[in-house]
Amino acid sequence: ADRALILRFDGNHRRALVDQIVAGLDRPSKIARWGENSIAMSLPTTGAVIGIDLDRPDPIVLAEELGRPQGLTTDLDGSVVVCDAGDDQLVRITEDGALGVIAGTGFTGLVDGPAAAAELAQPVAVTRTAHGLVFCDAGSNNLRLLTDKGRVHTVTDSSFTRMGLIDGPAHKAVLQRPTGVAALSDGSLIVADTGNHRLRLVSDERVKTLGVAGLNAPEGVTEVREGLVLVADTGNHRLVMVDLDDHRVWIPDVIGLSSPTA
Repeated sequence: ADRALILRFDGNHRRALVDQIVAGLDRPSKIARWGENSIAMSLPTTGAVIGIDLDRPDPIVLAEELGRPQGLTTDLDGSVVVCDAGDDQLVRITEDGALGVIAGTGFTGLVDGPAAAAELAQPVAVTRTAHGLVFCDAGSNNLRLLTDKGRVHTVTDSSFTRMGLIDGPAHKAVLQRPTGVAALSDGSLIVADTGNHRLRLVSDERVKTLGVAGLNAPEGVTEVREGLVLVADTGNHRLVMVDLDDHRVWIPDVIGLSSPTA
């Protein structure tokens, strides 16, 4: 549809009203909050990141000529951190519009250490945590961390050839092409483990697979309130709410669309 929907959920998150439709986009991918009433959005096919002020109709270009921008997050200083999956790097867009690489040499690999010398493999999603920026390194099937001291550390135990569904201590856990990650209000992380069609919870340095069935290649996840996350269930072409306490799943009714969303 090449559009973005701005939704407003009711109190129990069973229904959502389409508050705004941003049309005319070129295969939009991931979004992040940008400023008070704006969002940043990645456009992988054109190599651009745009900003959309929800009070104004015309997007502005925040960055262009990137390899294949994917996941975004707003950092503590108001800058936007972008996963450039095509160039195997993390880049930062400052509030004054400057663009700079913050991790990755540009060569595909799985090498930890100082950010400028580290090698990444298709970073596609990123979130801010108390320890730094945690990102999904989809090519190497890992969660990785860029610390605030400028070092890259691999959190899980996957590799280019080692992938699967193994829980336990994070440094021994194995994922399969994770593509979505969000920091939760309790300090834990929720991960869309796309290749395993699962949600994984990272808490107290341990990885646990949640008992949520029926997902098909989930690619995005975000917390809407404590204990409740919204999941882009991409393979099933739908948005679902997931209660993290009892693992209930439901499809919110979306009001204001001319055709069903699920």
